[in-house]
Amino acid sequence: MTGKFIVIEGIDGSGTTTQAQLLSNYLFEKDKKNLVFLTREPTKLSDKGKELRRRLAGTLIPGEEVIHDAAYWVDLFVKDREWHLEQFIMPIVKAGGQVISDRHKLSTIAYQAAQGYDMDTLIELQKDFYPADLTLLFDLPVAMSMARSGNREGNPEYFETVDLQQRIRECYLVAAEKVTDNVVVIDASQSIAEVGLAVRKEVNKLYK
Repeated sequence: MTGKFIVIEGIDGSGTTTQAQLLSNYLFEKDKKNLVFLTREPTKLSDKGKELRRRLAGTLIPGEEVIHDAAYWVDLFVKDREWHLEQFIMPIVKAGGQVISDRHKLSTIAYQAAQGYDMDTLIELQKDFYPADLTLLFDLPVAMSMARSGNREGNPEYFETVDLQQRIRECYLVAAEKVTDNVVVIDASQSIAEVGLAVRKEVNKLYK
């Protein structure tokens, strides 16, 4: 298979992580010669990614304060993404590997636009980034996504509030129409099996 870069996006609780794992398994079973790499953003390896994960989890170093400035988050996400693309995604895809990323640039556009950052500026900031072959945007009602998130263990993350998630959902759908990427919206209110079937249907088109 030719190397491909596939992204799964969606609001919190939309099932991106579950489906990314299922897709990884599917591509390997489809051809066991496939080198399939599953990753996610923010990363765990870059300095910016580590800072993002810590702050999103609400873990503050003594003396730190919660930061609500969207520009701060944009800077961290974009720099972490640059590192991710250059050090991981691009080399693997160019070597013929399949990369599946749980979130990528559409997340920054939607989440930070929901915080008040100009969406067109966010798109412009990332317009020259290595493009995904396919971005699957999982869409579902916020009430359903919050119910799913509430069943997860651990503390709610920074962006997990109903009002903010509603704005993020709306921004995702607007952004999907604005970007030049190959974005397909998937109804994520369905069962895991039904969503998985829809995902495989779209992904299989890449390999024809």
